[in-house]
Amino acid sequence: MGDIKEEVQHKNLTIRFTRTNLTFNEYSVFIDAVCAGWIRDGITWLRNRFGEKYRGHMGLLGNALILCAVKTLCIDTVPEPSLIEAKKRLQADVAVLGAEELLIVEVKLHHERYLEFPVVET
Repeated sequence: MGDIKEEVQHKNLTIRFTRTNLTFNEYSVFIDAVCAGWIRDGITWLRNRFGEKYRGHMGLLGNALILCAVKTLCIDTVPEPSLIEAKKRLQADVAVLGAEELLIVEVKLHHERYLEFPVVET
């Protein structure tokens, strides 16, 4: 399994987790929940964290799905990174770290079936 990293150096870039309304540990627990079952565990985690009526834009869920998939490929990732090089800064959804490569991913999760999150029985 790959690791979810809070901060790494990649060549001349500092890549750092920057989500403001979740700690890195909360985000890691959320990713593990999504990996276990995105509807049952992932959405339940979101509702427990943000309230029963959470109807987010699904950005967190989309990012976690990508992070979970990449993690199973034994590749390290940084969720919601800032990429900092000297005075330049770039925000992204996911940074996938190869030995020499760096893949920056912007995630858009679209859904046709649900106008809101499905009801989850616990």
